This record gives sequence, C-alpha cells and structure tokens, in this order.
Amino acid sequence: MFASLGAFIISDVFPCKKQEARRAAEKAYDVAKVDERVNRAVAAANRAANAARVAAVKAVQNQMLHNVNSTSIPIPIV
Repeated sequence: MFASLGAFIISDVFPCKKQEARRAAEKAYDVAKVDERVNRAVAAANRAANAARVAAVKAVQNQMLHNVNSTSIPIPIV
C-alpha cells in the first residue's frame, strides 16, 4: 500500500519540479543572453567615448599648432 502511495506522490511531484527546472534553465539562458548584449553595448559605448576623447585631443593639438603659427593668442592651460 505504501509503495503505491509513494509512487503516486513521486509521479505527481516530479513533473512540476521538472517544469520548474526547465523554466529556471530557460530564464538563466535568457539572463546570459541579456548579459552578453549589455556587455556588447558597454563595450561599444566605451569605444565611442575613447574615439571622442581622441578627437578632442587632436582638435586641441591642431588648434594649438595653428595658434603658434599665427598671430592669435594661444589658449591658456588651466
């Protein structure tokens, strides 16, 4: 009697747990995909920020070169 009762309880519990485990695995996979997309976006933002800094430095250097060769007042460094 207990063996059949035990089998009944186990067969009832495992499908629910199996579904929960499957859902948890799918969510974990989705989280990993989102993390990867976030990392790519952060990397792209970092590249853009670095490119902007390089462009700003080049612009200031070019302006300073032109100011030295002309009669205009150079930009003071603060």
